[in-house]
Amino acid sequence: MPDHWIRLRGGWEWREAGLPARKVSLPMSWSPRFMAVFELVRSFQRPPIDPGCECVLLSLEDVDGLVSVWLNEEEIARPEPGATSLMIPIDRPLAARNTLVLKVDPGRCGGVNEFSSPWGTIALVIRPAAAGSTAQG
Repeated sequence: MPDHWIRLRGGWEWREAGLPARKVSLPMSWSPRFMAVFELVRSFQRPPIDPGCECVLLSLEDVDGLVSVWLNEEEIARPEPGATSLMIPIDRPLAARNTLVLKVDPGRCGGVNEFSSPWGTIALVIRPAAAGSTAQG
């Protein structure tokens, strides 16, 4: 069975200290005026999987400047500076409703002040447990 990708495009909230939250969709382009650390927050429902034979991973691509990834108030990844893609196994059961938080520091973006290509292709990946990680539900 091939991987099933659930892209997390719309429904993101951009949160930056001292400013009101605003709705955004990923991937997106942003300019140098947004050089403060910010968070991208998105809620999602638990995907329907068979925990006996499937697992869930979180795919993050084109995420230069990503500092940390949080799922349901628990840090699940802290990428090395310069990392632009990650595949994170979700080794704990997902709740009916979940919150994903991406903390981003544009200052860690390899000296690039403006992105020439869109930032942030994020997806949940459902795959056979033998090909991925620990099965969970």
